[in-house]
Amino acid sequence: MSSQFARLAAATVLLSVLSVPLGLSAQEVDKPREVVPLKDRIKAVQQKVFLKKGRFSFGPMVGFGLNDNYVHNFQLGGVLTYHITEQWGIEAAGGYTLHKTKSWINDVQDVYHFEIFPDIKFKEYAFNVSAVWSPIYGKWSVVDDFILHLDVYLMAGFMGLGVDGSFKPGGQVGVGFRVFTTRFMSVRLEYRDNMYGDDGFANHMLFNIGLDFYVPFDFEYTTGVKTIKRRTTDDVQPEERREEEKQEEEEGKQEEEKQEEAPPEPSLDDLELELGD
Repeated sequence: MSSQFARLAAATVLLSVLSVPLGLSAQEVDKPREVVPLKDRIKAVQQKVFLKKGRFSFGPMVGFGLNDNYVHNFQLGGVLTYHITEQWGIEAAGGYTLHKTKSWINDVQDVYHFEIFPDIKFKEYAFNVSAVWSPIYGKWSVVDDFILHLDVYLMAGFMGLGVDGSFKPGGQVGVGFRVFTTRFMSVRLEYRDNMYGDDGFANHMLFNIGLDFYVPFDFEYTTGVKTIKRRTTDDVQPEERREEEKQEEEEGKQEEEKQEEAPPEPSLDDLELELGD
């Protein structure tokens, strides 16, 4: 009797060891496997949707003066950038400045019937050559599946400014960000500060809005295994996504079939028979 009891106890312990994998509790083993939809699977490392390295970008730009107390300044121009790497680039930009005296000055002059601000200086044009550094690339989830991909950049370089027929050399610094809308276009918002000497230190601050068009339109992901070419046409993207999802579904089915074909775990009765023999 004691011998049979010892055999039964040994079989119970052995079955418990075989049925509980290392590092898992009994509750975790008994828990049914949860099937996660493909759209909810998270990839730890994802490729960027936009690459700049080795590409030119160009486009129009509109600027609004921020710090002139007497004149409204509007700058119409453009920018050309060559992106040496994903983080570094060099740009050349320039524009023509439209200006209009602020309304309160005209009201005062109409009351006193003479020009009380004879020393107002008008900006005429501006250009710069600057280095651009993009240290941050990220994405912003606006609503549900609508995600904006963007980067933040800093700039610094040399600047030239036309003021009342005279040329004023100086320097420029700025900060901005780009929002990538397609494979070959982005929207930029930026702040620039043009610093120059004019009877002392002076600066001309601008808030700019612009577009960037990238050439070539295509870009490639290069890895140690293979090169993946990203096309710019939007109608190809859903097809590629469906192919990836189909492949993942097939891999999931194959894994489930392997698990179903695996031999069943030994039961308590089988272990008792083996120990009895």
